[in-house]
Amino acid sequence: MDILYSFIIPHKNSPKLLERCIQSIPYREDIQIIVVDDNSSSDIVNWENLSIINQENVELILNKDNLGAGHARNIGIEHAHGKWLLFPDADDYFLNGFLDILDKYKDMPEDVLFYNVDISPTYGKRLSRYKKALQEFNHPDLSSDKLKFYSLNAPWVRMVKKSMIDKYHIRYEEVLHGNDIFFSFQVGYFAKSIKAESKAIYFYYYNPKSLTNVKHNINKELISIQHLLQANEFRKFIGHPEWNSSLLKRFLSFYKKYGIGYTYQVYKAYRKNRKRIIGNKLLFVNSILQKQKLESHNL
Repeated sequence: MDILYSFIIPHKNSPKLLERCIQSIPYREDIQIIVVDDNSSSDIVNWENLSIINQENVELILNKDNLGAGHARNIGIEHAHGKWLLFPDADDYFLNGFLDILDKYKDMPEDVLFYNVDISPTYGKRLSRYKKALQEFNHPDLSSDKLKFYSLNAPWVRMVKKSMIDKYHIRYEEVLHGNDIFFSFQVGYFAKSIKAESKAIYFYYYNPKSLTNVKHNINKELISIQHLLQANEFRKFIGHPEWNSSLLKRFLSFYKKYGIGYTYQVYKAYRKNRKRIIGNKLLFVNSILQKQKLESHNL
């Protein structure tokens, strides 16, 4: 039987949450589950004790490179056979009956399905902009651009057609922070059309121990600054400079979270690396232009 859905799950040191995530996906012959482990500690993860990994449609790939979730997801893409790709985090899980909703869209001509997500009320503000963009999607006077390029970059809010991923060789950045930003921009840019589902099919679990939520080091802050500038250039490129983020506000956020001492260290590091960071700000735009040029040449 042909594979309809490939679920690509990056994992590192959270076996109980991974088990819950896999268990939330019902067994079907047209479903492929790919777990790419990013060099988990043997003191934390004993694969022999995770019976769910032995499920017939689960493929475990043990990656020793320790290059983060973006690298793990790229490995998963290379092994995926499904018509549709989904990218859940190992911390999260799908809600009961979600396949009934996805199956309504399995033959749609559109390249991407955005779907609603539930989250604990304590952290609900994190998804407020995305949920608003979902509600506005079918409004006749509003563009879908906000949903594609501004609302949320997380990989787990969309189902993507693999043929589009393959055509434009769309991959995650292999960095330890923000690997999904440019992937999301490319998916939105190259998708000829999209759909949106208002019902929630996924639960985002706020894990304070995850890489996203632990205290950042200075190198990660520099990556986030570079992504901010690259995203700003990309949004200007697509005609939405009004969505650009302020570098000053980014430094103010460092100050509110970590204080003046840490913020000053980040600022010094930024000034030291400013030439390189500024020099890379057009990376997203130039990559898009190169792919467009290649597509025109192939036509």
